[in-house]
Amino acid sequence: MPPFSKSIWEEGAAIKAFKLLDKGIFLEGIIKLLHFHNSDESTHDISGTRRRQDNLSDLRAQVAANRRGICLIKVLIEQYGLDTVQVYMSYVQLNAEGAVREMLKSVAAKVTSQSPKFGAGDSVTIAEEDHMDDGSVIHLKLTIDPHEGKQILIVLVPAQKNYGNWNAPEAVTAAAVIYCILCLVDVDIPLNQGRLAPVKIHILPGSFLSPSGKVGVACACSQGF
Repeated sequence: MPPFSKSIWEEGAAIKAFKLLDKGIFLEGIIKLLHFHNSDESTHDISGTRRRQDNLSDLRAQVAANRRGICLIKVLIEQYGLDTVQVYMSYVQLNAEGAVREMLKSVAAKVTSQSPKFGAGDSVTIAEEDHMDDGSVIHLKLTIDPHEGKQILIVLVPAQKNYGNWNAPEAVTAAAVIYCILCLVDVDIPLNQGRLAPVKIHILPGSFLSPSGKVGVACACSQGF
């Protein structure tokens, strides 16, 4: 990723969806997509990748990992049956959701006991602010329902996008929330979607935490080609 990029096409190939395999055969059309960026905004001849062979090796490794996962799931189904496997997958998520709800209830109870402005059973709201290096404000607001263990997380940021490359898609905020939940829940639970079930995240569209698909980004979900 170039340090001074302002548009996504300056950072390499941007591929949103592409059929990578057909009946087990690796489609070589991906090579063309990696080599050329696909933005109409670009006026310069910038390659979509610095090390194409490394990118292809990464993609093949991801395919192999998915295939291994498919094989292991098939073994489980053959051993226990499809219905049992699906039921226990649901149990795992419900267990994670329950652990997060109990954690949120305990946080609400602790805040209520320490602050006279909250009564027993009241929804608890906590707000905090932080600033980026350029002065842009991130305002975080948490509202916790102490009865159901639900949390509404509102991230307020300036409406404008950042004209640099530290914009971040919403998935990055979701990943940060999952990590915080992991640190707060005092139960050993596997990573799964159940952790986010009690949480609603609201981010202002068009801001640097919810940018368009054309601006530069700097985050783990963008793989430097």
